[in-house]
Amino acid sequence: MARSLLLRAAALLALLNGCAGIRLLRASIDGAVPRGDSLTLVCQVDPEGKKIYQAKWYKDGEEFYRYEPTSNHVFPVNGTDVDEALSDVSQVVLRGVDLDTAGKYGCEITTEGTFATVTATGFVTVVEVPKKEPYTSTSDIISRDTGDVIRINCTSEQSRPAANLTWLINNEKTGNSSITRYPLELDADGLQTVTLGLDFLLREKHFRRDQVTLKCTAGLYNVFYASTEVKVRRLSMAQRSSQSPAGQRTAAGQHSSGWRMKPSSFSLVLMLVWAFIHASKTISST
Repeated sequence: MARSLLLRAAALLALLNGCAGIRLLRASIDGAVPRGDSLTLVCQVDPEGKKIYQAKWYKDGEEFYRYEPTSNHVFPVNGTDVDEALSDVSQVVLRGVDLDTAGKYGCEITTEGTFATVTATGFVTVVEVPKKEPYTSTSDIISRDTGDVIRINCTSEQSRPAANLTWLINNEKTGNSSITRYPLELDADGLQTVTLGLDFLLREKHFRRDQVTLKCTAGLYNVFYASTEVKVRRLSMAQRSSQSPAGQRTAAGQHSSGWRMKPSSFSLVLMLVWAFIHASKTISST
């Protein structure tokens, strides 16, 4: 008796599974897309021999596109400009996305007869990529020597969100102690500018064949990557000899000249010497 009940339960479970009649194969809904590009959202299913009744797409809970075997329907939802010619049961394509396109998206696909349904959801981020590559506060090639302090800023302008900046020394990521993070700058269009500072003491270990490579990278999700480099070359013998022996290194790693008397101080000394000589002659005459 117990065995019979188990067999009947197994048969009923198999029947119910067979009635499901639909299986999600692939969903591509999450991701980031540059503003102005087209966006393709995918929800691909296997109806397991059944016919598709309809496929619905939602943005933030509002239906904006519905596919049916005999007709398509587009509903006005902010940020969704549907390209009907490229949209079908498995995907929906949005043209010229803007910042309003960002949000939570979902698909809902149903088969005929059993009305079995599968769903999938994801988040879309719309990105304003920087208008140009990152740049530094110094020239591409500079000359420094062991013991100099390197202070350089790297800036990435006008993006949304702000680009992620990273400093590399000889292709190795720097520690937080060498990094200065400046506050974000926000312009009237809501775009962000970010600056990351590099500040470290140049040591002998940094030089590779008398050169140090400093690299700043800017990344934004998987839609933007750019970098810029600064080559730090060791001072030549001629450059070293041109420096005064009494010179001192400044915080920027450059050399200052030895002690010099200002013109005003030199004139004061001359006046004092003249006064001393005049006084000596006066005393001698008396």
